[in-house]
Amino acid sequence: MTLLNRFSRKLTSQFERGGSQAMLYALGLDKADMGKPQIGIGSVWYEGNPCNSKLNELSTACKDSISNTKMIGFQFNTVGVSDGMTMGTTGMNYSLPSRKLIADSVETMVYAHHYDGFVGIPSCDKNLPGMAMAMFRLNRPGMLIYGGSMRPNFIDTGGDTLEKVDIVSSFESYGQYLKGDITADERDNIIQNACNKQCGSCAGLYTANTMASILEVMGLMLPNSSSNLSLSSEKFKECAVSGNIMMNLLIEDIKPSDIVTTESFNNAIKMLYILGGSSNAIIHLLAMAREIDIDLTLDDFSKFEDTPVLANMKPHGEFVMYDLYLRGGMSCVIEHLINLDIINGDCMTITGKTLSENVKLFNSIRLKNTTYLQDGVSLLMRGAIDNGIINGSRMTPTGKTIEENIMEGDYKRNDITSIIMDINTPFKSDSHLKILRGNIAPDGCISKINSDDVSFSGSLICFDSEGEMLEALGGHLITREHVVLIRYQGETTGCPEMLEPTSALVGYFGDNPPPLITDGRFSGGSKGILVANLPDAYKEDSILPYLINGDIIELDMEHKRINVVLDEQVIINRTTCMDICKPDLPFKRGYVAEFGRHVGGLGDGYIT
Repeated sequence: MTLLNRFSRKLTSQFERGGSQAMLYALGLDKADMGKPQIGIGSVWYEGNPCNSKLNELSTACKDSISNTKMIGFQFNTVGVSDGMTMGTTGMNYSLPSRKLIADSVETMVYAHHYDGFVGIPSCDKNLPGMAMAMFRLNRPGMLIYGGSMRPNFIDTGGDTLEKVDIVSSFESYGQYLKGDITADERDNIIQNACNKQCGSCAGLYTANTMASILEVMGLMLPNSSSNLSLSSEKFKECAVSGNIMMNLLIEDIKPSDIVTTESFNNAIKMLYILGGSSNAIIHLLAMAREIDIDLTLDDFSKFEDTPVLANMKPHGEFVMYDLYLRGGMSCVIEHLINLDIINGDCMTITGKTLSENVKLFNSIRLKNTTYLQDGVSLLMRGAIDNGIINGSRMTPTGKTIEENIMEGDYKRNDITSIIMDINTPFKSDSHLKILRGNIAPDGCISKINSDDVSFSGSLICFDSEGEMLEALGGHLITREHVVLIRYQGETTGCPEMLEPTSALVGYFGDNPPPLITDGRFSGGSKGILVANLPDAYKEDSILPYLINGDIIELDMEHKRINVVLDEQVIINRTTCMDICKPDLPFKRGYVAEFGRHVGGLGDGYIT
């Protein structure tokens, strides 16, 4: 029989641990409690970010469930960085390094206090891989519960219907204002209403929702955890069953190493491409694989690059996670992809069942329960409209009338076809993410392009900071014929994301902006013709400091190449004779400086 308090008993049962036991008694435990398993409940709760500000409520609900299942739950928090809030500032330099802080602090709490299992509650971008990395290191029974996505808002922009907005709308509004498409008051209206006050992670298929979807298909979350909205009844139901899930994991001694395999990572990569998800998922999956001793390289991502993009979701498409939630959620997508033989449904999950068993059982129960409820509500509303009790022509936040919503619901319910396109008519015929190599990235970089075009070229315009680039855009100095380079943003500085520049370009140029390349990263909300994770310009082997305005950059997507069109001798002459002046590092001491001294490169996911 499995010993359920295998780790905590070192503190609670050993005679010489009197000091440990005395401190536990002070917390309210009694003699009987000393024999119960102890579960660490770690959330990334803090008030200063809408993605994370409600996680304390989920943590408390999990503690109640664990207590009701005859275990002891101990809550703790870890740090987080709001990507959306810090974007474009030096605060963003802390974003990627915070992934390590999260993993290290969770590891420290669980190991140091001898918890028998772990429930992680992440929400914002680096929270999710950080928690997963900690789970893999710990290799103790555990599960993740995603904090949940934010609902979109709808605003009146003077058109026939209300416009759906989210956080990326606020970033794109800057370029729209610079171009003169909107006024300052219209921009202010977008900014004040872009984020829903019920909070949650950013609404589109950005990094947080991408990583949540990936972790669900890897079996580390319950069905639909990635699509259940922040503070939704379904989200609290996940918390309510967490005690039962953890007890089963302890009894069966199911650990992350029993769940996660090479095939789990293959599922993750294919899900990333199918959804058109964030390029950050590549670096996070590489880092996660290192923690569980699975050999994963950039070439493994190239193996699946013929996987089409099927999801019509922002930033490249129309819908957000809220729309998928209304239509049955991620479990419907996973079941659909298993039926198409894209996803391997035989992989194990935290329920002790396979991925295929999970979604079939869950979807059959959900369909029976929710259809009855929704049909009842629809019938009630129809009756109220027919009898003149409710005015069916009243406008709603969806931009449609009440009556139109009811009619639309009849065919949208449990139907993901408007969001997940047919395999024969995909959103994009192959992956939007590619691993490119060439004379400016010999070891590889990541492109994110939603166009089916296979080649791009342009005249380089170089900037040493985001601020310089935005100032040039405001001065109307950037054209569609340019390739924009923002350098000195690599891992030495924390590898910040470039959402402000990419959104400003989209706002200014529309859906056909000039390419942007960088040694930094892109946000999951970034779209366009984008190349990130080029060799860090602060490092000696990078060619980026030696590129100048007017150099021609060529992108060849068919052969997955990126090159500056220069003779090899010209490149040698520049790198040996050219006098360059690199800007000072933004941090000379402190955490980011330490991270920059020890961090590896793209190939290992920027681990230290």
